[in-house]
Amino acid sequence: MKNQIIDLLQWSSEDYENRVFQAYWNWCKSNAKFPLTEHNLPSIEQQLLANAAINKWFISHYTTCENKFLELAKIVGNNNVDQLEIHYKACTADVNRWYPKALMEGLKNKISFESRYFDHTPSIILN
Repeated sequence: MKNQIIDLLQWSSEDYENRVFQAYWNWCKSNAKFPLTEHNLPSIEQQLLANAAINKWFISHYTTCENKFLELAKIVGNNNVDQLEIHYKACTADVNRWYPKALMEGLKNKISFESRYFDHTPSIILN
């Protein structure tokens, strides 16, 4: 499927990978809704970006969007690359409508625990 998209849109593999990564990064930024930036912990965006389960979920849904694009490309034809790119952006933007609630809640609980652990570590003062 990746090769079909690269051929239709006349992109290099690097261009394609950069666009998928940029879509994932944008999704992570827009879904990082619970604050945690204290104590030099990674930002929520970074934690989402590095989470294997979230990444797998995103790629699965992104692939579904790309399949919709390929179906649309069969109907529209591949004469106009600029028009196909507009359709690709519209189809893949649908991934932003989905939210992996269970995965996000699990991550949120883990981060909250880590935050409490670092925030409330007892300190001993010796005189």
